[in-house]
Amino acid sequence: MDSKKIEQLLAKYWECETTLDEEKTLREFFNQPEVPAHLNESASLFRYFEQQRQQVITDVAFEGRLKKAMAPQKGKVRS
Repeated sequence: MDSKKIEQLLAKYWECETTLDEEKTLREFFNQPEVPAHLNESASLFRYFEQQRQQVITDVAFEGRLKKAMAPQKGKVRS
């Protein structure tokens, strides 16, 4: 895909106007090994998003701690 089309999609992305398909196009473009130099800053951001998406939580107790932290608090409520 040419960089002009990507620049147009990026403008829409920063305005929160992209569709899911357009965001997929951006992710695929920016996760290529080489992107135009003027788009390197955006590429770094999209690559970071991809790394985080692929990260796996290996802490088996994590889910239990999360549920406990999100549970409603018991006790007296001051009014």
